[in-house]
Order: sequence, then C-alpha cells, then structure tokens
Amino acid sequence: MRTINMNTFVNSFKIKPDKSMSFLLGAGASVSSNIPSGGQMVWDFKRTLYCTANNIRTSLYSDLSKENVQEEIQSYFDGQGGYPKLWSTEEYSFYFEKCYPSRKDREYYIQNKVRDIKPSLGYLCMGEMIIKGKVDLVSTTNFDDLVQAGVHSIDSGTSIKTISSAVSGSVGFSLNEGFPNIIKLHGDYLFDKLKNTELELQKLEDEIADIWKTSIKENGLIVIGYAGNDNSVMSVLEELIGEGGIKKGVYWCKPKGSNFSIRACKFMENACNVNEQSAVVEIEAFDDLMYSLYLAMNLENSSIDELWKGHDKKQDILYDAIGKYTATVITNALPAMQFPRKCYVFSSSITTWKELRATTNNSCVAILYKGKVWTLGSKSGILEAFADKNISNIE
Repeated sequence: MRTINMNTFVNSFKIKPDKSMSFLLGAGASVSSNIPSGGQMVWDFKRTLYCTANNIRTSLYSDLSKENVQEEIQSYFDGQGGYPKLWSTEEYSFYFEKCYPSRKDREYYIQNKVRDIKPSLGYLCMGEMIIKGKVDLVSTTNFDDLVQAGVHSIDSGTSIKTISSAVSGSVGFSLNEGFPNIIKLHGDYLFDKLKNTELELQKLEDEIADIWKTSIKENGLIVIGYAGNDNSVMSVLEELIGEGGIKKGVYWCKPKGSNFSIRACKFMENACNVNEQSAVVEIEAFDDLMYSLYLAMNLENSSIDELWKGHDKKQDILYDAIGKYTATVITNALPAMQFPRKCYVFSSSITTWKELRATTNNSCVAILYKGKVWTLGSKSGILEAFADKNISNIE
C-alpha cells in the first residue's frame, strides 16, 4: 500500500485538471465545526442508556473523553451481555437504535447536532475551491450542510445543487454539469428520512448509487474523515475499483498515527495495486489539509487568511495517556527555568489527591495514577517529601 505525505499530495492536487478530483467526506471532516464524530456519538448513546437505567443525571459524566468515565460506563454494558464489543464497527448502529428505537427520534437527534453549525476553516477553503472551479463534486456521508455553508459564506450568490433521497424520482435527481454538485449519500437532515442504523446503512438507494458511480468512475476521489465502516458506501467503492474505475486514483487521507479499519485497509491495498496514482495520505487534520490546498492554488481570501492566523493548533494534554508516549511537551506560558529529565513512579500509603497535595513541596510535583504516585523533580527532594509515606518500588 503506497503512502505519501501531505506536501506530496498537495503538489499533486495543484497540477491536476480542474474538476478531475472530487471529495468524499465523513464525520471526521466536521469535528472542527463542533459536530461530534461517530465515535463521540457512540459514547453519548452509551451515557444516555447508562444514566437512564441507573437514574443518574448525564451531567455527572460531562467529559466523556476521561478514561475512568468510559471504563465505568463500559463495564455496565459488558456486564449485561448481548452488547457489541468495545470499539467494534457495530457499536454506532447498535447503540443508536438501542437509545432511540424510533426512526423519527433518531432524526431529531441528528437535527439537533447539526442545526445552525458554522463551517470551519476547512469548509471555507473548500468553498473557495468550488467557487473558483477547481472542484465541482463533493459526496458526503454526513447529514450537515457544511459544504453549502462554506460556499455561501464566501459567495452567497453561488448556485450549488444537492442530490439526496429527498428529490428522488424528480427532475432534479441528476447531476447538473452547470453547477457544483453535492451528493448526500446518507440523506439530508433538512428533508430526508435519515439513514443511521445498520439496516438503513447497508445499501444506498439504487439511483443515488448509480449517480455517484457515474460521477466518480472516470475521475479521482479524495477521502477525508471517513472510516469505511458502513457497507453501503464501501460496496460501491469496492465495485468501482474491481471494474477499473476511479481512473485518476483514490487518495485516502487519515490522521497521522491513526489506524485503518480492516475493510478500508484492504480496499486501499487493492486500489494501490490496480492504480499507481492511488495512495494513503497522512495528514494532521481536515482544516490543515484544506488550507494547504487553498494556499497551493494561490487563492486569496482575507476572511480565510485571518481565520488561519487564529487557528488553534494546540492539543490538549491528556493525562489519561500518561506512560504510553515519550514525546516532550513544553508550554510557552512561562519560561522554563529547569527541565526535569526523569519521572519517578512509586507505591506509597497516599490514597487521595488531598493528601498528595499536602505532601509535595517546592522540590517536586506529583499526580496519582492507577494507585501509584508519579513525580517530577530531584530524587533527593522527592525522597525527602515522601519520607513518611511508605515509599516502595521506586522506578
């Protein structure tokens, strides 16, 4: 499987003929616009089910990214039996339907998540590329209207056509070569009966599938923010690759360090084998990639450039992941007078954060993690501070 870096992909995209490449967007492309990803929704469904079953306010579990919160909620479902395994591809459909058996309620849920959302920097850059004629087709599994919003934030007068099951059977249910087109593969929250569960996601409506296949088979496809877990979209892509379609290659973008699903990995292996242009592209995030494409094409928009200056590229320090990584993080809030070279870990009689705070002195800082004390500082200062706390197994 061929892998290229983002700069190589950007340079390649820049010189390709206009309208020869289209985008396939998944939920990951909308996260920076404050729309939750499929994985985040799964934990929301689990929290709702868990709290309802145990008469607990969901506000008590406001931060679903915390490892201890996830462990508590997941242990409940593991003990029930009959639930999907953690991180399995069936979780989204299973928990969504379990939480909201009514199709209408599922529609309300999605509508509440995507209503009145403003497009992020990446969608504005995409809008500029659509207006300038570089791209004329975007297909998406998302229910939001961020592609349209990105275009109309730049130029409210630009005409753009949306194709979804809402207009099936009408004269408008076809590609329009005179306008940019958006194909909503899983429905449009404004009009359609949305497709969110396993059965509903299994097969795209035949007409939409035919339109999509026709629109991408002769050109190239850039996949961003899509995990490749639902059969409906993947079966169309697999069929096209098997027939020698998507002739200008498939470029599947994934965040650095992330893993493919088994099906997506197999698909890209096949795509790379049959077409030397296809490749996996490692990117930082959707917004970063789209802004790089925007710059490479020498596009200029003061609103976009100002937004990039304020673009928050910082990442949270997640202490739940301590011990798993070796990278160093230094903030620029204060000058670093000393730089600790070692972290000491040991068992002690301390069991609460209150007791820990009362124990540390100016020679060290410490946290409690999985029953042990983790400290930064000089070893002599640490031993002095914790002298009466029954230290053992210091590493």
